[in-house]
Amino acid sequence: MTCSAWNMMGTAPKDGTRVLLAYRIHDLDVIDFEVGMWVLNYGCPGWRAAGTFLTPVAWAPIPDMPNAAGQTPADNKEEI
Repeated sequence: MTCSAWNMMGTAPKDGTRVLLAYRIHDLDVIDFEVGMWVLNYGCPGWRAAGTFLTPVAWAPIPDMPNAAGQTPADNKEEI
């Protein structure tokens, strides 16, 4: 899976799949990123990421990890 574009939150998977989440930090006027997922936490559904309690503004699939040559499996059709 490649990470080529950010997507609107309404299209994000809500099945527990881990994704990259983008957050706008208003006080600093910057964007931050965390790995997170949609969860039902004590009956309260929502996006959860380790480092923030903010509401995400966009999401993207987690990209494949590169091998030692810096290529992803999609680039060279190898398994890591």
